[in-house]
Amino acid sequence: AIATGVPLWRGFSQFDQEARALASLAKHASERPKVMGLIYDPGSAAMTHPVWLHASTVVARERGGITNFTFALVPHSPLKYQEGKAPPTFASEWRPDTMDWASQGSAYDHFLVRGIPPERIFGPQLSTGVLQVTAQAQDFWLVTLRAR
Repeated sequence: AIATGVPLWRGFSQFDQEARALASLAKHASERPKVMGLIYDPGSAAMTHPVWLHASTVVARERGGITNFTFALVPHSPLKYQEGKAPPTFASEWRPDTMDWASQGSAYDHFLVRGIPPERIFGPQLSTGVLQVTAQAQDFWLVTLRAR
């Protein structure tokens, strides 16, 4: 038990340290946010799988909101959105670079970014004050629609 328990404890402890960034960012999100995940780096230092791919769901869940990726959009899921109620999103969560601000991004009020600086994604929206970087924790950024 010790031979397997110690490495498991270390792994879970390291992952918990990484995951605290999401709990921290969720505190900066508004109630019922519409969160788009733009995860350019889904990898983890503690885990071997792309555990951060759907990290935006953590922020959305903590604050009672929705995210751009949900299994309600896949054909084999028993959960579905009401007709016409699914938020617009890019074709694959693996390809955040295909997000189009005009047809998809403008439908959201929060963006969880990892892997590249938000300025590279939202340059015009940040410089004109449409969006603002609200918080950063570790290598995640929370970008929000500026209150008008």
